[in-house]
Amino acid sequence: MIKREPLNDLVRIRDHMSRLIDEAMDKVPAAGRVGMGWNFPMDIYEYPTHFILAAELPDLAAEEIEIAVTDTTVTLRGERRLELDTTRENCHQIERFHGPFARSFTLPARLSPHGVERSYSAGTLEVRVPKLDPAGAPDATQQD
Repeated sequence: MIKREPLNDLVRIRDHMSRLIDEAMDKVPAAGRVGMGWNFPMDIYEYPTHFILAAELPDLAAEEIEIAVTDTTVTLRGERRLELDTTRENCHQIERFHGPFARSFTLPARLSPHGVERSYSAGTLEVRVPKLDPAGAPDATQQD
């Protein structure tokens, strides 16, 4: 006779429900951002002439991430592919996100789509986005 542990079943159900709720909440927009798919961590810093966006995007190459800048919005989009064989019988669980993603951030200044720079190191994408000066042209001064 196989001994059942009802509390273990309840713990598994609770964990599964918690993951479902977390995934659903990741798709709910928060103030100042809109997204789909993976809600990757993001830091945004403002300087007099530009913004720096730092996004944790492991397992991607910099060129796989599209950066779009329009007026006051920066959008990062791409796709994270599942590299594992999920048909194997020993695959018990997959929690790491895979699939298309996009996040948009509205910033408190007009942005220039020209002169956007990116660097990628140790799974972090850093994007430098210049501000427009009040006359509407990219600011020529560089201060960090």
